Amino acid sequence: MIHNPSQQKLEAKLRALIQGFRTFHPATLQLVIRGERLIPAQVVQRLRGMVESFEAVRDHEEQRKQAVETCNQATPEYRAFYEDAVNVVRAHCGSDARKLAGFGIDSPRRPGPKPRTGSRTCPPEKACAGSEETVEVIEVTEVVTEETEACPKPTRVKPGRTCRKPTRTRAKAKGGRC
Repeated sequence: MIHNPSQQKLEAKLRALIQGFRTFHPATLQLVIRGERLIPAQVVQRLRGMVESFEAVRDHEEQRKQAVETCNQATPEYRAFYEDAVNVVRAHCGSDARKLAGFGIDSPRRPGPKPRTGSRTCPPEKACAGSEETVEVIEVTEVVTEETEACPKPTRVKPGRTCRKPTRTRAKAKGGRC
């Protein structure tokens, strides 16, 4: 289906014009259209080519829709195959970053503590999935900086050094239990 209404109208007009030229008499009469001398059959042929371009758009749109649907249905299988292939490559290459890069695979992360981002909170009456214990999570919501005067007015400062004002930072936190 052509989405542009003016194209739909033009296509309908082209089809009607084709019907008219098919019945045009005499069939050998030369008509001048845009500086060209054409007989009615040649005009019909040109008009038909124009209509076919609109039909091609509809055909390709339908083929595209079908291809997208097919691809969407197959994507989970594609992902599973990809993951299995990556696992085979990792088993073969180990953690050699250069070899893995040749396959477009990032080197595996080194073991160690993973940085934790965000917060995890659960209602107090429910235990977190897979956990028997209660974990306290503190989420920093605001950092307050206060300046304090550290140097009294009459001070002895060593040459080349200045008296600096230390800052004290404290975090306001809200906690949740999980």
